[in-house]
Amino acid sequence: MESRAKKNLLIGLGNTLLKDDGVGVYADEKIKEMHPDEAWDIEVSALSGGKLLEIILGYRNVIVVDSILIDDRSPGEIITFDISEMKSPFGPSPHYMGLPHMLATAKRMNLEIPEKIRVVAINVKDPYTFHEGLSSEIEKALPRLVEEIEHEMISYV
Repeated sequence: MESRAKKNLLIGLGNTLLKDDGVGVYADEKIKEMHPDEAWDIEVSALSGGKLLEIILGYRNVIVVDSILIDDRSPGEIITFDISEMKSPFGPSPHYMGLPHMLATAKRMNLEIPEKIRVVAINVKDPYTFHEGLSSEIEKALPRLVEEIEHEMISYV
């Protein structure tokens, strides 16, 4: 694999066929329109586990944009954190392992993992309904999400 260690990756996760789950994809598309930038590769993906790890290996810095569902938080609330703060349960196979555990495995294998991974998550209302497009609350919050992503991107340079 070609080393991308001098590049940054912005990756929006989600599935645009599952209502609010696609918010990471929509946000990254807006960023790509606004900021064509050689310092950042901008990708979208519906993958997880080992397949997501394959995408981020070799990058120096990564920002992951995703939906999150926390019952005691309002839809549209934006939460940013370092991947090291994220706790995810071990699954029955690597297909179900969360990114923190996949990164730990990659580190033990001496793979070229990113130096820094930040997560920009937005609390959503409905990530389960088969429907293209976002709920009104998340659509309204999308510009704030894009601003937060831009803020995170600037902090890398």
